[in-house]
Amino acid sequence: MAAPEFATIHAYAEYWAQVAPQREALVGGGQRLTFRDVRGRARAHAAGLLCLGVRPGDRVAVLAPPSPEFFISFLAVVSVGGVYLGLNPKMTDDEIGYQLSDARPRFLLHHPAAEFRQQAGRLAATRRDLTPVPPESLHAIAQSGRRTLSAGLDAAANAVTGTHAAAIVYTSGSTGRPKGAVLPHQGFASSYAIQNRRWLSADAERAPVVEPINHVAAVGDESFALIAAGGTAVFLEQFDAEQLLRVIEEERITFWYTDPAILGLCVRSPRWTETNFASLRRVVWSGGRAPLPLVRELRKLGVPLGTSWGMTETVGSVIYTDDDAGDDILASTLGRPDPAYDVKVAARDAAPAQPGETGELWVRHPHLMTGYFQRPEATRQAIDAHGWLHTGDLVRARPDGNLELVGRLSDMFKSGGENIYPREVEQVLEAHPSVVAAAVVGRPDARWGEVGHAYVVPRGAVTDDELRDHAREHLARYKVPKTFEMLPDLPILPSGKVDRRALTDRVGNGAIHDEAEIRR
Repeated sequence: MAAPEFATIHAYAEYWAQVAPQREALVGGGQRLTFRDVRGRARAHAAGLLCLGVRPGDRVAVLAPPSPEFFISFLAVVSVGGVYLGLNPKMTDDEIGYQLSDARPRFLLHHPAAEFRQQAGRLAATRRDLTPVPPESLHAIAQSGRRTLSAGLDAAANAVTGTHAAAIVYTSGSTGRPKGAVLPHQGFASSYAIQNRRWLSADAERAPVVEPINHVAAVGDESFALIAAGGTAVFLEQFDAEQLLRVIEEERITFWYTDPAILGLCVRSPRWTETNFASLRRVVWSGGRAPLPLVRELRKLGVPLGTSWGMTETVGSVIYTDDDAGDDILASTLGRPDPAYDVKVAARDAAPAQPGETGELWVRHPHLMTGYFQRPEATRQAIDAHGWLHTGDLVRARPDGNLELVGRLSDMFKSGGENIYPREVEQVLEAHPSVVAAAVVGRPDARWGEVGHAYVVPRGAVTDDELRDHAREHLARYKVPKTFEMLPDLPILPSGKVDRRALTDRVGNGAIHDEAEIRR
C-alpha cells in the first residue's frame, strides 16, 4: 500500500506510525525501531529543539555515522522548521569547520558514542556560537516541558510547508570550494515519490544505508525514500564489504541502492560467492558508471538491474534506465528522462542539441534546490531566468532515447585544439577484459597543450601498449591517452565518485614526467 503524497518530510513518518505502527522502520546499532518508536523519539527530539529555541530557518548540524540516531535527528529538525546539516565524522575538523562557518548552525546534535562526543566538543571549541547537544540532553529538556509541548509540536509541524528549506547538502567540491545546496521539503517529497514509483514494489522494502549522512544519497535515496514508502532502513555505521554482504543475507534485504564503487568492492569480496541473495528483488546504482564486467557479474543475481542519474541540486534522480535495459545500456548510458521533468541537451548556442551531438544537460522542475546557501551569484549561474538548472554534465542522445554521459564541463580538456571528454575514453578502456576501472585526466604537454593520462585499475596483467592499441581501435588518435598508470584502486570521494582532483594533483605534483617513467 503506497502512502499518499505529502508536501513535507515528517508527514510520511507520521502517516506510517498510524497505518503500520508495529512495522520495523530503522534497524542498526543493536536497535530495531518500529514506526511508532521512530515517531515517539523524533517528537521527543523535536520537543527538546523547541525548548532550546530552534525556530523555522535555523540550521541544526548533526554529527553521526549512518544510524537510527541520525535519521531520528533529521526528522526532528525538519519537523520544527529547522534546516538539517549532516556532518560526516570521517571528514577532517578543518573540512567540517568550513561547513560550520558557511552554514552557521546554532546547535550540533551528535551521536551518543564517546568518539562523537569528543569530536563535537573539539568543533564547538572553535565556534562560540555553536552549542553541542547530546541526545540525552534533548530528552531531559523535553521531559521538563512535556506538559506544554504537545500542542506546540503539532503547531510547529503544521506550520512547515513544502517550500520550506529542509536541508543544506554541500557539493563534493571536486572542482572548487563546496557550496551548500538548499533542498526544500517538497524536493524530497516529490523526487522520491517519483523514484519510488520507478524502483520500489508495492510491498515494504528493506534496504541498507551505508553512505555518509552529509550526502543526499544517505538522507534521501537510502533513508527517506524507504521511510516514505513504509519500508525498513538497515544502517551500517562503518562500510565493510563483507559486513554489508552479511547484512543483505541476514536482514533479508530486498532493495539494494548504492554506488558502483561499493558494488565493485562487494563483487571482489571473497564473501560474494558465498552470500545468499534470495531476498533481493532489485539492484540499483547511481553516482557513477558501472563498468560492463561489473554489470555482467550483477546480472548473475537474476534480479532487475537499474541505474539512474541525479545530483545534489536535483535532490532525487531525474533519468532512469528501463526495467528491460540490456547490459550495454546499463554500462554506457544514464537511461531516459522521467516525464515528470523537463530535460534538455543544450548545444553551445543553448538550442537543443541534435541526436548524437554533445551538449550540456539542463533540468527543470518545480522542486529542485532553491539555490546555494548565501551565494546568489552562484545560484544565478546554476539556474537561469527560465528555471533551467545547468548541470555541467555533458551528454548525447542515442537513437533509442537513452542519454550517454560524455563527461563534466569541468573535466573536459583540449589537446591540440580538440575537445576531449574523459568519460568517453574511460568507457573504451573499461571495455578491455583486463580493466576493472579507468579514469582519464589531462596533463600538461609542451607540444599539444594537454594530453590524456589514464589511471587504470587492472584485472590481471596488461601492458600500456595493449591498452593503447585497444583504444586506437575505437577512438580518434588524439583521444588516445599518451601515458598510462596502473593503480590498485581509484581514489573515491565520500559521495562515491572518483576524486578527479586528487588524480589531477597527482599529475601536477610531478608524479608523471614522461612516458618512460610511467609505472607499468
